[in-house]
Amino acid sequence: MTAPDIYGECDYICAAICELTAADRSLRYSDIAVLSRAMNDDISVLAPHFERYNIPYYSDKKRPAGHKPLMLMVTAALELAAEKKPSTEVLLRYAKTGLTQVSEEDIAYLENYCYTWDIDGSMWQSEFPDEKAEDIRLRLLSPINSLKKACSGKTGAQICDALRSFIGETGAEEKLLSFEGKYITEAESAAQIRENQWLCSQLDEIFASLEQALTEKISLSDFRDIFMLSAEKITLAAPPDALDGVIAQQSDLARLTNPKIVFVMHANDGIFPFITGESSTFSEREREFFKKSDYDLSGSMKKRLAEERFNAFKALCSPSHRLFASYSEADISGASVYPSPYIEKISACIPNCQRINTSDLDMLYFCRTPQSAYAAASQNFDPSDPDFITVKTELCKDPLYAKKFSYIDRIDLTTAHKIADKKLMKKLYGDTLELSASRFEDFSKCPFMYFCKTGLKLYPLPKMDLNPINQGNIMHMCMKDIFEENRGEKFLNMTTDDLTASIKKSVDGYIAKNLSGKFAKKKSFGFYLDIMNDTLLTALTHMQEEQRVSRFVPSDFEYPVGVKGSVKNSTVTPVIIECGEGLKVNFTGTADRVDEFTDENGIIYIRILDYKTGVKDFMKEQLALGINMQMFFYLFALTDEKGGRYGGCVPAGALYIPVKYPKSADDRMADEASAAKCIDDTMKMQGAVLDSPLIINAMEEDCRGRFIPVTFKKDGTVSAKSSVINSDTMEKIKALAIKQIEDMGRAIYSGDFPASPLESKKYKCTIPCGFCDYREICGNYPDPVPRDISDIDFEINGEKE
Repeated sequence: MTAPDIYGECDYICAAICELTAADRSLRYSDIAVLSRAMNDDISVLAPHFERYNIPYYSDKKRPAGHKPLMLMVTAALELAAEKKPSTEVLLRYAKTGLTQVSEEDIAYLENYCYTWDIDGSMWQSEFPDEKAEDIRLRLLSPINSLKKACSGKTGAQICDALRSFIGETGAEEKLLSFEGKYITEAESAAQIRENQWLCSQLDEIFASLEQALTEKISLSDFRDIFMLSAEKITLAAPPDALDGVIAQQSDLARLTNPKIVFVMHANDGIFPFITGESSTFSEREREFFKKSDYDLSGSMKKRLAEERFNAFKALCSPSHRLFASYSEADISGASVYPSPYIEKISACIPNCQRINTSDLDMLYFCRTPQSAYAAASQNFDPSDPDFITVKTELCKDPLYAKKFSYIDRIDLTTAHKIADKKLMKKLYGDTLELSASRFEDFSKCPFMYFCKTGLKLYPLPKMDLNPINQGNIMHMCMKDIFEENRGEKFLNMTTDDLTASIKKSVDGYIAKNLSGKFAKKKSFGFYLDIMNDTLLTALTHMQEEQRVSRFVPSDFEYPVGVKGSVKNSTVTPVIIECGEGLKVNFTGTADRVDEFTDENGIIYIRILDYKTGVKDFMKEQLALGINMQMFFYLFALTDEKGGRYGGCVPAGALYIPVKYPKSADDRMADEASAAKCIDDTMKMQGAVLDSPLIINAMEEDCRGRFIPVTFKKDGTVSAKSSVINSDTMEKIKALAIKQIEDMGRAIYSGDFPASPLESKKYKCTIPCGFCDYREICGNYPDPVPRDISDIDFEINGEKE
């Protein structure tokens, strides 16, 4: 019999056993044996299939006791006590045994805390700033520290006594012997208690033997090694669950009593018979030398091969009635494998030998029990297949499987994920949708990504290091602090030393408040912090130069736009957008910086500035796709705010200020002019400016395109590469922004969240799947299909792109 893999072999074997026992009522399960030369590994796959087909079985495979909670706890405690710097991995292994005084919820909290702060080694010996994490740390380490103190400079016998006291003080033995078995039957609970009692007695025997052997002083690390070697020898053997059961054994160790039917599985080349390799310790010539000296080291390779062939022959000849031999076409990793030479020999010896390929069998062959029928239907899912429909109809008579198939029917196999229940959407998002500019861009890039963040609230655990997010937050706060404390001429007059001191003060304050100061900081933290501080100094110096040639004056920093629904008595006017059918969107956000300029007629113009620490490419055409709309949202929200700080002002532009390390800043061979040009190129603003000579010259006197993305030609008009928009286009962008928010609001309340990522090489929109945290669950990965944008109107400034 041929199967695609070992899972197919196990499926066929179990289905065939069911078929045989149903056809012959006199056939007992104990008349059947399943043999494999690799049964120690194969039983982990075969056992679940036996259970799925309701076949009782017995396997004599012995399980190591080292993975049981009691042994894990003792070995982990010894490891922790023997080491100077506790390992997080070992400590969590110790905690997760369930035998400590710490609850599962607290262990999960501590594990998250360790991941967030990258806790390991000597950090465990320092106090944690988080009170809850510190309490858990003390409860876990206090018994370990007591054990370490009790075992220092003691004999093996005294260490054994200390371990007994440790187990008693932690209540481990009491927990094991009072096992309640909340999730299993009473019989299984009793079996578990018996197993735990046996483990306690085995542990006591290990202590007794070590007390007799280790009478002198011994280091805890040496004692740990000896104890672990002793514990590895303890194995568990499960008694038969029933008197009548299929025998599953390793073919070379099986001792069978005239079975009627034998299944030889995993009959692949190199496994059946097993091909033994040359010993890594002694070569064949060295073995022959020892043999001549009356030291026979387990026989020669020729003898071992002969034994393997004999064991294979014995297994094939063991049944009195029928023999089934099966092999896989691929191993568990998917690599191709070949059948054993014995397969062809069997076919040649037996004229009427029947050859079966499991791929040729229909689904109904494997429907022997409700569980196997459901598994077969799931593996061969095809709603149009008559066999599938038949199996589903029969299984749905059982409420359990009816519920399972109901769930499968609701699964959307496409990437057009949709929630049809509008009441559910209102329950999820409320009557008024809270929307920020960054979440709007998420929706524009991929609606499914937006839903995972805002609807399901799925976020990866943050790392409290100098990752891009934290660097961005630090830089934003530093800019705010320095500009608020040093307005106008005071900022322009700041020296390099002044800026350096202000940066250090602001950055250190942020780290102390939000990143727990010096706690859990690696040596590399200081290195990257210096780079970030240098970047800030370069950026602020460049901003000084920009403001000396600009009549736009910074007026507000981290300025709130709109009001979140939970905020009461705010002086800021809410930005509410009606989407129809009673649906509303409450737009909120924070503008990094607002600059204003007043002309000779008293008209006030404002521009929005946004600091960007990462890569950001701006193209006006991106606005039609909902990308880079953030600053324009802020610009229109502030200028339309009735009675607000900037209500009635004229929108003058929206610009990104790159705050990143200049590429050639480390090039020591570069001259001063080249370095200055590199800084200008790196930190030149991106965005769009109002197409007005007054505004352009107000932003950069004698505009040469050093600071803003605009240059003039010789005739006084703006160059083709300049990023400008006229007042009519500004109104179009405003109308487009409102329409995009309205469309988004309607789509969200309609439950439309397709996994349709945005991609446009022409307009520099990179597909978000490469960095998306939800790509494994969207159904549109690893070969993502981007959305169609052919019907998007990219008309900007009256020109069709």
